[in-house]
Amino acid sequence: MANTIEAVDRELGQLLVRVAGGDRGAFGRLYDLSSGRLFAVAKAVLRRQELAEEALQEAFVKIWQRAKQYDPAQAKPLAWLAAMALNQAIDVRRRFAERISATAAEA
Repeated sequence: MANTIEAVDRELGQLLVRVAGGDRGAFGRLYDLSSGRLFAVAKAVLRRQELAEEALQEAFVKIWQRAKQYDPAQAKPLAWLAAMALNQAIDVRRRFAERISATAAEA
């Protein structure tokens, strides 16, 4: 199992380099390899499918925009991707809480 995770991380690292260069095909493969795990991160934070889907979509937009910032000396690829998903999930949770509060105040 460790070899499988290492192989996936190695491929993710290579894909991030290509995504940083604007390679849409690499981005698709990156999505295919990591979206399930990243969705699980978002769902753990948000607990609602539709909110987790929103966070995942936003996370992949950020990944596309920030792939050039990935530094393999700082984090493994999957950890970096998971941090992006976690941060987006937290942002979505804050926005959702603000919407709930605003709706309650209007009622």
